[in-house]
Amino acid sequence: MLSQVGVVTREKPLLPRTKRLPGPVVAVGHQGSGLTALAVALSMLGYTCCSDLDRLPAPEEQRLLRGERGRLFNAYVNVGSLSLEALKQIAKASPSARFITTSADQVLPPAVHDRALRLTPHVKDKWATLSEFLDVDYPAFPYPTDRDFGLRAVSQRTPLNSARNSTDLRSDTAPWILKPAREWSGIAV
Repeated sequence: MLSQVGVVTREKPLLPRTKRLPGPVVAVGHQGSGLTALAVALSMLGYTCCSDLDRLPAPEEQRLLRGERGRLFNAYVNVGSLSLEALKQIAKASPSARFITTSADQVLPPAVHDRALRLTPHVKDKWATLSEFLDVDYPAFPYPTDRDFGLRAVSQRTPLNSARNSTDLRSDTAPWILKPAREWSGIAV
């Protein structure tokens, strides 16, 4: 019956097209200023977020700094290897990049000021501020209150002696599911 009225077609749910999210989004700040909550909020908005790491995997960082396609993530929150110089490079290479700081005294390079947001703990309605900045709809759920993880050290990945077969879930486009990539083996923390 639902297929007759156009709700279900070939067993796929009819979902509205989502608006392309601006980005990449890069967020910096001091420990305890709400960085992990911001990472969760960006994921709730549909961003594939990499957060709270001392460094990015080298291929991902190079693509980000050069503004290249093929990045696995479109939001980077509290990544230790993204220095002020790196923020300048990202701003130059990616004209649509957005920058967020969660600390009032965080220094940002002048090149990013026209694309920057200060989302400090004192902002009363973080969703309104973030939604307006990213030009997305105001979410119907509360802003996350997760405590900051801090920077987690990325360790060298040890190859497995054996691996189980897996199934590619092509229909799952959730922001926490990464698309398969040849050179991607995950992040070990």
